[in-house]
Amino acid sequence: MNQSNCIVAQSGGPTVAINASLAGVIAGVKSSEKYDICYGAVNGILGILNENYLNLSDIFADDANLEKLKTTPAMYLYDSFLSKLYYFLRS
Repeated sequence: MNQSNCIVAQSGGPTVAINASLAGVIAGVKSSEKYDICYGAVNGILGILNENYLNLSDIFADDANLEKLKTTPAMYLYDSFLSKLYYFLRS
């Protein structure tokens, strides 16, 4: 077990591509021997400044949820879509 964590912050349009790239980051951290936890900053840089993070390693511990994220429209780390996407991925 490492003692290093990773944080990802995104900006740009709410598209499937941005969620697919997020899924790639999460998958990379999961398979890494360097990082333990991947955190996501809600609303990009504002999430970092306001310390508004999600533990993406916990949320996407199940590979099936990570696969759903790759094709989910909108932007997972953007707060106005967060609750809808969270419930979609948990269903």
